Amino acid sequence: MGERNEKRMEHKLRHTCRLDTPCLILLVEDERSIASLLSSSVAELEPGCFIIEHVTTLADSVAKLQGIKYDAIILDLGLPDSRDISALFALHKLVADTIPIIVLTGVDNPELELSCFDVGAKEFVLKPFDPEAFLRLVRHTILRFRNTTKEIDRLKKELSIIYKLEEELEGEPQQLLHGAMQGVMTVVNRLAKGA
Repeated sequence: MGERNEKRMEHKLRHTCRLDTPCLILLVEDERSIASLLSSSVAELEPGCFIIEHVTTLADSVAKLQGIKYDAIILDLGLPDSRDISALFALHKLVADTIPIIVLTGVDNPELELSCFDVGAKEFVLKPFDPEAFLRLVRHTILRFRNTTKEIDRLKKELSIIYKLEEELEGEPQQLLHGAMQGVMTVVNRLAKGA
């Protein structure tokens, strides 16, 4: 009996969502089998954690992004209306670091992977993939993105206070504040690049 309860607890801990509300995910994938695999995996492994909206083209994803705020985008690079990295360019330009993009592709190319990160992808995943590990990666990407965004906002507020203080002070103290302000800006920029 005790072993059964331990296994139940292990399963519960392993599949705990740890997100305050269900996350809305835009899946941009033309392979219906991948969409079906992700949907069934969410239902089985992460019930209540993710809501997946599926589209099959870049054009449909752009239309969806006009009216809905998603928590993440999962993007296949081989779409009927967009090949290679052009879809990532288009979506990143549209969401401008407000939504993390996870690239999902069957192309195992290190140069493509680095290019995706340069453009703004937060993760790069090769097909085929383990659904449980992939959903965990999606959850961690969203949490990391949210935490980094909160930290950037907090640092921007602190920087605003420093700017106000600098305007009010003159002479030596102003130089000290300027040095502190440069330090805060360095941290903000580093966090922004890592978000």
